[in-house]
Amino acid sequence: MTKVPIPHCFRAAMLGLSFSMVLLSGCGTTSQPERPVQQVLKPPAPTEAETASPPISASSQSAKKAEAEVDEKMSVFFVFGSSAVGHGEIYKLRNAASLLKEDNGLSVTLIGHASDNGSRSVNLAVADARVEAVSASLKKLGVKARQIRKTVIGGEKPPGNCGSAECRRKMRRVELVFSKGSRGSAE
Repeated sequence: MTKVPIPHCFRAAMLGLSFSMVLLSGCGTTSQPERPVQQVLKPPAPTEAETASPPISASSQSAKKAEAEVDEKMSVFFVFGSSAVGHGEIYKLRNAASLLKEDNGLSVTLIGHASDNGSRSVNLAVADARVEAVSASLKKLGVKARQIRKTVIGGEKPPGNCGSAECRRKMRRVELVFSKGSRGSAE
């Protein structure tokens, strides 16, 4: 049996192909640019302990009190992990926009909240994105930027035993606080 030499061009082609594969495999691990938080995530399924009726205690009473203190009409609520204003909440912004357009001396402070599920930085980012979404919606509805102020609280510790789905829902909100005579930030 005689040995057939491999042509030089074939070796070069194989080397080039191998080098290309190495380069392309590295492309699969490059970081992607950050995208704004607009996705809707499903909340985690409740555990058996969360679905069972807990005994009434001082901590659960304080959680119910905190739930009652949230003004449903002056808060825009969000789905877990989302900063998109839901169709069911837009009517609140239409009402707020009407009030602000009728009275140029009136301003609104948007206070962003998030549940305490993530890290502090994630909760602040989510709350900030929610405030920006509400601000953008108000501007689209004709509200002047100078009438809008923004504050981000992020994910504060829930009062007492806030394990119910309703209590968690009320933590994911942007509050609308109206005031007369003060000027908002120019954006």
